[in-house]
Amino acid sequence: MLKIRFIAYLTIIITFTGFSIANSGIQQKNEFSIAIPDGWVEMPRDVIDAYEKEMANLAPNVPAQHFDYGFQLDETKNWFEHPYILVQIKNMGRIPDSQLEKLAGYSVQDTVKEYKDGLNSVATDIQIGRMIYDKQTKIIWMHIQSNVVYVGPVSGISGMIPTEKGFIQIVGYSLRDDYPKYDPVFRSIILSVAPEPSLVYKPKWSDNLPPVVSGIEWGRVLSKAIGGAIAAAIIASIVGFFKKRKE
Repeated sequence: MLKIRFIAYLTIIITFTGFSIANSGIQQKNEFSIAIPDGWVEMPRDVIDAYEKEMANLAPNVPAQHFDYGFQLDETKNWFEHPYILVQIKNMGRIPDSQLEKLAGYSVQDTVKEYKDGLNSVATDIQIGRMIYDKQTKIIWMHIQSNVVYVGPVSGISGMIPTEKGFIQIVGYSLRDDYPKYDPVFRSIILSVAPEPSLVYKPKWSDNLPPVVSGIEWGRVLSKAIGGAIAAAIIASIVGFFKKRKE
């Protein structure tokens, strides 16, 4: 019942955000295109690089992450000031279609618990919902909440788009009080992502083979990969809070 309600909600989001997506600036990136709403800007590469280095110092026990792109509101004064979006391309191998439908049985929350000691100084009470695979849009969704030092309660959403090489993950965060306003924006941006034609996910006959054939338990693998990215994206607001934007 929860899954049905979630997909119905997505349908409403698609209907009512279609206009905003169509009127956003479509940007072609490496391996995909994305529609960014008016009033949002892309983060400079050097800012993201500096964040990744600082993140390693703040939470050395969290697996190092690389983010390919970041976007935030143009009107904000600091980089990584809420709301913001981070994009990560993971070419770690194609996920069989049969495994995508089983992802709801795996908990990313359990993965994040492994990083708890390394995150306590920067974020607490991290809550990650179950993975929900929307077969219509071929997107894996998750909700996230946490309390971040110097910032306060934040909420976010993750959308993972399977490709022929792996997946593209988009994570959007805002202050919790502002989340009802930005949730439709995050969803519209995620829904706008279109992999290059050669990377568009296509079901194959081999998708129905049991995991023992490939030797990969994708649910567990993805829980690890996604959990690390979500934890790293939460820390971003702490690092960026003190970085003034370049004029």
